[in-house]
Formats: sequence, structure tokens, C-alpha cells
Amino acid sequence: MTNFNVENQCTPSRAALMTGRLPIRSGIGKAIAAGAPGGLHPWEITIPKMLGEAGYRTAIFGKWHLGAGEGRLPTDQGFDEWFGFETSDIVYWAGKPDMPVKDVHFIREARKGERPRNLRVYDEDMRRQIDRMVTDRAVDYIASNGGRDRPFFLYASFAFAHHPALAHPDFKGTSVAGEFGDSLLEHDHNVGRILDAVADADIAENTIVVWASDNGPSPLATVTPWWTIGDTGPWRGEIGTVGTGDWSSGSRRSVTCSAARGIAVRHTGNGTSARAADAGPQTRASPSGMGLPGSTTRHCGRLIRGMTRAATGVKDAVHQARRSRCHRR
Repeated sequence: MTNFNVENQCTPSRAALMTGRLPIRSGIGKAIAAGAPGGLHPWEITIPKMLGEAGYRTAIFGKWHLGAGEGRLPTDQGFDEWFGFETSDIVYWAGKPDMPVKDVHFIREARKGERPRNLRVYDEDMRRQIDRMVTDRAVDYIASNGGRDRPFFLYASFAFAHHPALAHPDFKGTSVAGEFGDSLLEHDHNVGRILDAVADADIAENTIVVWASDNGPSPLATVTPWWTIGDTGPWRGEIGTVGTGDWSSGSRRSVTCSAARGIAVRHTGNGTSARAADAGPQTRASPSGMGLPGSTTRHCGRLIRGMTRAATGVKDAVHQARRSRCHRR
């Protein structure tokens, strides 16, 4: 899909993806500063919560950015286990002299019902290592769970392409496009490793893989070196900007879906529009066979039917969604 739209910052995009709701209805209107109070409401119905109730194992490896306080961590929102970090911005000050070190400055891990453990300070050196670590965890998780009788939901959330784009030492200097190009090659390699793990576990025909991104580049000269910002191509704007047409680089993305056997996937590069919140209901309703709780009204989140229906069907769904009234839970 070439017209997949996300929110213009990290936290709202992730909230929409996890809940299928407009993020403002989850109390999230912008990115949460590292360690700041707030985050995804504990009572939200998330993808891992619903799939967990349907018998799925659930895990997240990588960036969370939906809250760092008690009751706001991934294991409070339905994930059985997690390994990762809160935000990418931490690397600018974590571990620096005279800076107090807090829990949010660490790479952390936990299982449901456990207190999180602090592993390593997430500084610039670890920023170069973290995506390799996320990939290693994901590959091991797939190998361990692929042959078991219960299905699984794995959310691998890489640090790339958020600034600063700092490639693993094995990839530094491997492109002609500086650190961003090196990081892009590393990311391609990491995604390939995960897809290989799915194939090696002999579950490729029964697994849906979705690859997507959020936001746009962040050309802030005071924060981000010029060689880490990426490129918007023909569009203007950046992370934090909202717009349409050629100002849509802060929100317009591409998304790729590799479907399991029995799901017909249609190419939707014809302008069909969808948004991050649409993925929530689709994921919850289809693989798990579960419906939404009767006491919960979802808020304008429609299925990404462009993956399984003709573009005209999508337009009909969009039209119906726009006519629907949105009520708070």
C-alpha cells in the first residue's frame, strides 16, 4: 500500500496501531517525553490483549514509547514478554556525565507479572547494537514458538529509522549514503533474518507478516546530524508535521503485507487510503476469530479491506466509516 497514513509522531502512531482507535481517545495527542507521566490507558483493549485471550503467545522486542510508569508497560498491555527501550531520544543524554540515570534510560526486559529488569544504559554505543539485539530476540522467539501448538503475535519494533540513525559496526561504511544508508542496509538485513526465521520454522504459509513505518525524517540541526535525517523524496514536511499533498511526508508511509495461505492479497498502489488505526480491528477480528467486546465501541477504525477486496470495496468501507458516529467508551 502506497497511501498508508500514520499519526505525525511516534506515540500516537503506536497507540492507533495497538488499539484501532483514534489516539486522542486513548489520551495521547503527541509523543511522550522519556519518563514523563501518562501513556496508553491501562483499560485499553490492545491487539496483544485480545489475541492473548484467544490463546496466542505475545511478545514485543524493541521500542515501546507508550508509557514507562507503573501500569503503562508492555506487560501491562497484554504482552507476555518484552525486551527493549522506551524512546530513541534517550541516547542523546543517557550515560552522559552529571546526568542522573533513571529506569527509563535503560534497555529493559520483563515477563508478565514480573518487575522489569534494567540491562544496559541505552546510550549511543547501544543505539548501534540495539536493532541487532532486537533481531536476535525475534529470530530466537520464532524458532522457539513456531513449532508449538499455540500461535504467536510478535511485535518487532526497530530503532531505525528514528534519529539518530547509527548503524551497527558491521554495516558502518557499507553504503555511499552515510550513516543513514548504512542503517538502511542493516535494516534490510535484519528484516530478511526475521523472514528467514519464519521460513525455517516452516510456518510461512500460516503467518501474516506486516512491515510498516511511522513519521518522517527529523532535520533538526541542533539535535540531529545532517547525515541521519533521511530523505522525503517528492514530499515536504517531517516528523511532527501534518498535511496533505506534497506536505504529507510526516504521515504518509508505505506498508507491505505478506499473507498466510487462504488470504488473497491485492496490490493497492492505486491511491487507496488507509491509516494505522485500521490495522487494529483487522488483526483482532481475523486471525483470532474473536469479535470486539459488546461493551466497547470502536472509534472510526475500519478494516484494511484493500488487502482482501477490490479498491471499490475499500472506498465503500471508508464512506460508511465516515458516516458512523464515534462515541467514547
